Amino acid sequence: MHPCLSIPEIIRLVCEQLRAGGPYFAGSVNSSTLASLARTSRMWSEPALDNLWYRVEGVETFFQCMPRDLWEMAGDDLDKEFIIHRPLSVTDIRTFQKYASRVRVFYEREYPPISAYQALFPLCPNFLLPRLEKLNWEVHDENVFSYIRLLLCPHLKSLSIFISERASKEHLGYLSGIPTVFCPFISQLSLYFEDFPVTALSLRDLLDTLAAWQNLSRLDLSGAPVDTLWCISKIPDLKSFRISFPGRAAGSTPLASKHFAQSTSKIENITISEDVSIQTVANFFRKCQLTSVRHLHLTIKSSLQSLETLELLLSSLSQQCSAHTLEVFHFEDDGKHTYTFSQLVVPLLQFSKLKRVTLLIPYLSGLSDQCIAQVASSWPLLESFVIFSSDQVSHRPTVTLQSLLSLASGCPNLWELGLAIDATELTGRREIRAHPERVTESRNYSLRVLNVSNDSLISHKEFVASFLSDLFPNLVDIPQSLALASPAHHARWKYVAQVLLPILSRTKERQLKSLGLSLPQGSPPTPGIGKAVLPMFLDTSFGKTSRMLAEEAEGKDRDWSDESDGEKLTERLRAAFGE
Repeated sequence: MHPCLSIPEIIRLVCEQLRAGGPYFAGSVNSSTLASLARTSRMWSEPALDNLWYRVEGVETFFQCMPRDLWEMAGDDLDKEFIIHRPLSVTDIRTFQKYASRVRVFYEREYPPISAYQALFPLCPNFLLPRLEKLNWEVHDENVFSYIRLLLCPHLKSLSIFISERASKEHLGYLSGIPTVFCPFISQLSLYFEDFPVTALSLRDLLDTLAAWQNLSRLDLSGAPVDTLWCISKIPDLKSFRISFPGRAAGSTPLASKHFAQSTSKIENITISEDVSIQTVANFFRKCQLTSVRHLHLTIKSSLQSLETLELLLSSLSQQCSAHTLEVFHFEDDGKHTYTFSQLVVPLLQFSKLKRVTLLIPYLSGLSDQCIAQVASSWPLLESFVIFSSDQVSHRPTVTLQSLLSLASGCPNLWELGLAIDATELTGRREIRAHPERVTESRNYSLRVLNVSNDSLISHKEFVASFLSDLFPNLVDIPQSLALASPAHHARWKYVAQVLLPILSRTKERQLKSLGLSLPQGSPPTPGIGKAVLPMFLDTSFGKTSRMLAEEAEGKDRDWSDESDGEKLTERLRAAFGE
């Protein structure tokens, strides 16, 4: 067979790109473009219509393709009413079937017109949308809820349902029958509870309902009790589980964990968000062997918990999760507790395969250069490491530039780093100046983003810029959040990011290009691109010039670009680098 694409395949790919809003198409014109292509020729008509009707929002959309004597939208923008004036004719039915068979994704809003479903109900011996694969049923109207039956076709793979506070056991009973009677291939289920504690539903009812979904690979629950975690052990093939409580405090409903035996789960991704009972989560981790967990996201409010409970959670996690599978750990606390390095980080050091670690907490005390060195040696595969303090009180950083050397050499794949740094520490600068070979040996070509956090301090900008440019040749961004430290420090980091580093970067590129070389992207140099020549060049021609300016500022123990004639000094710097 010829390896090139055929004309129908090219047409199909063009239409799919238009639907998906690909990089070569403007999203605002995609629908009108597909509609125009559908009227162009028979060859374009079918693929264009398939993609134009791939995703539909609201049942009224189908009626907009029918004669205006059939339907009417009455009322103003705030109170619209959908009115059906007559029964559907044979022509209307054919029009509906022409487009309904193309729909793969259907979203229904909170209060859809019941008259539209009543008009379509006689047409439905089986299913309204026979090829539907994803259904988002956000219906709040109890009178319309039962019409979901018209959309439950055998091809459905993903289902999202809103459960109102007036829901009854019959609703959950209906849900129990979906995987066995209507849709055996559903692998993704999302349930949104308006207010679970005040419904007539019990936790046992919910767990019994979820146990019927044996083929699920992903389960999202919003507003359900945190005890629903126990359903993980009842669904054998579940890979991803998310439970959250948006916008309100939600605790644990009474359910003794003693009713659940020790079990092992194949779950890979767990996300627990908002105000949950950490005691319940810790009990779950102690009873369920999570040997396959790769991603773990925890969001809590420590003001509702005790530090002893949080320590119990981390201890249970370290005991029950495999040390060789966990790759992503995200911990967020919007409370007021201060954590220590030994409490929060040390229990995680055994997970040697961690690639992304994010700690968004009020404050982490006890962090030092030695601690960062321990992190670098324990997590050699680290790609992203972010520690962000949300405390409104500024804390002086206890980590110096020495920590950057440890991370650069110990984590060669690190591309994102967020850390509060004290770059004013004199001993660290002297150590780096006395042993420049450490920068050469630790050079990291992967780091692109260095978020210096909101408490980071800096002096001798020229030295810091030269150090960062030498250690991280591909560094392109130093984002800054709201400055809680001195405005002078904030301005200095901004100067390093927006003036000094771009000058150094362009100088490197220009001088390397003159030698026929280029900086490696994302990994240490290989023999094929000058493994020996490139570091030698950075340490002589370029390094000598950058260190010359840094030494001048260091000798006077000041930042010469902080002076009132800073613009003239910036021009002097550009001239020194041939800008």
